[in-house]
Amino acid sequence: MPISLKKLQSMTDTAEIFFHGEVAEVVYRVGAITAESFDDITAAIEAAGDDGHSEVDLLIAKIVESWDVESEPGKMLPIVDGDGAPAPELAALPIPFKSVVLTAIMEHSAEKNEKSGRRSRRGSLRRAR
Repeated sequence: MPISLKKLQSMTDTAEIFFHGEVAEVVYRVGAITAESFDDITAAIEAAGDDGHSEVDLLIAKIVESWDVESEPGKMLPIVDGDGAPAPELAALPIPFKSVVLTAIMEHSAEKNEKSGRRSRRGSLRRAR
């Protein structure tokens, strides 16, 4: 049965992140992880210490749909503003935390694809969510 591009682009998944003894869940857009964004994530993480938060914040805004990160008790830290741009509050997050978020998403996505590979009746390798 074929899968539509629209369905691929609308899929989400959840990864756990671990940062200095704390755990949070991150819901990410599976369809936003393309070869281009994968390269962008790698480059942004490597350059984050040099040029600040801007590239990493753009990637988080593009890929992360929601998360368990609070700005204060009971209030989730926004990811995007009303116009869909990275929320200014993202600049307050430490770069190592942002790197952990993006790395965890990429690792979760890769692990999920490795585990879900299976053979179809015709013998071709099929990958699921």
